[in-house]
Amino acid sequence: MVGIQAWAFADSPACVSRAEYHQVQHGWTRRHVQRVFDVEGRKVDGFAGGFTKAYRGCGSGWRVYVSYVGTDDGCCDGPQAPFRLAEKRRVHRG
Repeated sequence: MVGIQAWAFADSPACVSRAEYHQVQHGWTRRHVQRVFDVEGRKVDGFAGGFTKAYRGCGSGWRVYVSYVGTDDGCCDGPQAPFRLAEKRRVHRG
């Protein structure tokens, strides 16, 4: 018997669920994170080598912030270079 890992796609298309938040991991590409979150997010901050995006969390007043940094993993240069998850935070906006 072979086990298959289930990914949470489109279970909450307008917001980030707790399960989706816990699923994404350090080092994942921005594109991979967005596929799991099912939303584009909004750029809220930029810094040397990266940026932070805000995503609406499912539930009352939650916001998810994910910071991405550019990588030099040999894939490509310029705008095609992947940005990878460096930090994630789940914040209650009270």
